[in-house]
Amino acid sequence: MKIKIKKILQDAAKNKIINLFDFYFSTILFDQYEVEIIFIAACISYYYNIGNIYLPISIIEKKKVFLHQKKYNNIIKKIWKCVDKVKDWNKYLNNHKLFKKKSILFPIIIVDNNIYLKKVWEQKEYIKKYFLKKKKDFKINLNKTKKILDIMFKTKIDKYQKISIVLSLIKKITFIIGGPGTGKTTTVLKILLAIIRIKNHKNIKIKLCAPTGKASFKLIESINNSIKKTIVSKKEKKILPKSSNTIHSFILKYKKKKYLNKKIDFDVLIIDESSMIDINIMYELIKLIPINSRIIFLGDYNQLPSVQSGSILKDICKNFDNTYDIFTAKKINFLIQEKVCVTQKKYLNIKNNICILKKNYRFSRKSNIHNFSTWIIEKKMILIKNILKNKMNEIHYFNFKNIDKYFLLLRKMSKNFNTYWISVIKNNKIMEIFENFNKFRILCVINEGIFGVKFINEYLDKLMFNKYHKKLFFNKNNKKEFVGKVVQITKNNKILNIFNGEIGIFLLDKKNKIKIFFLSQENKFKKINPQIIHDYQSAWCTTVHKSQGSEFDNVFLIFPNKYIHSLNNQLIYTAITRAKKNIYILSKKKIIYKSIQNEYSRKSIIFL
Repeated sequence: MKIKIKKILQDAAKNKIINLFDFYFSTILFDQYEVEIIFIAACISYYYNIGNIYLPISIIEKKKVFLHQKKYNNIIKKIWKCVDKVKDWNKYLNNHKLFKKKSILFPIIIVDNNIYLKKVWEQKEYIKKYFLKKKKDFKINLNKTKKILDIMFKTKIDKYQKISIVLSLIKKITFIIGGPGTGKTTTVLKILLAIIRIKNHKNIKIKLCAPTGKASFKLIESINNSIKKTIVSKKEKKILPKSSNTIHSFILKYKKKKYLNKKIDFDVLIIDESSMIDINIMYELIKLIPINSRIIFLGDYNQLPSVQSGSILKDICKNFDNTYDIFTAKKINFLIQEKVCVTQKKYLNIKNNICILKKNYRFSRKSNIHNFSTWIIEKKMILIKNILKNKMNEIHYFNFKNIDKYFLLLRKMSKNFNTYWISVIKNNKIMEIFENFNKFRILCVINEGIFGVKFINEYLDKLMFNKYHKKLFFNKNNKKEFVGKVVQITKNNKILNIFNGEIGIFLLDKKNKIKIFFLSQENKFKKINPQIIHDYQSAWCTTVHKSQGSEFDNVFLIFPNKYIHSLNNQLIYTAITRAKKNIYILSKKKIIYKSIQNEYSRKSIIFL
């Protein structure tokens, strides 16, 4: 029977029902155990690798582990047949000697009828204890702080931004939550200036980071833009951070310091796009935070969660909405003269650290993009159906009719790149070329097939090459490249200092040689010889996942012509909120409706 299940799991891996890691993890590491344990190992590995922290035994009881793999139903039936002698999985697993003893060495653990990889359960428990442990507030002179804040609040700023600033001054951990346009990064600058002024302009060490290179760049860019609109002294400008890092590089740097017994010293750490943080990264991150440092998480938990396992930000913030204990409420009331809600509910220690920004500065109340994104989260189907009737500004819906109409629309939409191409042909300033490219983007849900990123980019490459640059090209690995082609890096390259998600453009340098130009921090550019860059793809079109943290004036969102399980309300919300002016949607209406009603849910509750 062992040989049989190994063979079936191998077939499952070949057909991508499970991945190769799931196959090797279950069949090699658990080879000495019975068939049922090999099966459980495959299930928990698969469930973890599709984004979940744990696997409830009830899901095994209902045979819903491989729920989204209907295409390969015969293989899945064979897997279940290998373990059909178990009639009560709850009883079998809870009474099994491997789980009853909770062996230190055994890599799977069962807690409260949920199956965990032991390492993941330990990470979950560490994160849970860290955030629920009561931490002493910072001691600040309330009268002095009030005077500083009174001056800062003379400019327009809403109640919840004020609360988030106060929380960041008195708490060691703060979560500032809000959708696009709610002023998260503007608030961050005010927090930093308040800290600097309270500390009498001492040399405060401030670190900025985000999950991806692109999000990291966007964070420092947003702060620099806010500085231009704010009265900031020369001394303060010197203290404010000049660059931002990825969380990975931040962790590696400070892990090395810790290993060398060097002091980890920073006063403030700000992390943007926190919804993209998975359980492993959060665990590694909080292990490095010094006791007396401030850590401020910025994010929008309605956006897509991390690519890896967990929905950490959503787990922490979903049920906490601007209510505080009596002591925190008194400080807020004194410092900003605003009354806030007081509560004594469960998990109060973490509730005291969360502020949800509600006012939107990017969109007016009449904005259909803003309304549409809100209705998606709230699943207001009647309003959504009305907005797709093309009777409202900003939302442009195209019903999928046939393939010919699809290609016609694709060619029509590609004309949105005309302004970009004019700036390339005229050899305008590089900043202007980048700005023009970022005015429009095509977003997809999938990578493969004619509705996927790969096909659309190849199609547009040919279209752009034939239309704009028949002569200017060179061969690289038998590949046709041309001036004006836009690419996205797909793998980090620390030697060249380019990272996954970064956008580059093939342009001529001053010596008339083709280079790939990248926009770096502080609005500077780096140019790299294309012959030494290997990991990239065309970037006229990208997935919704890879667009996270970006904003474009206009977005063209393409759905596949058949519903797939990965379509959900968080994905559509993320796509819609990338657009500032117009969103164009190509889909069948029933696919949009089904996707919005499919709430993206992971088994990822940290506070179990």
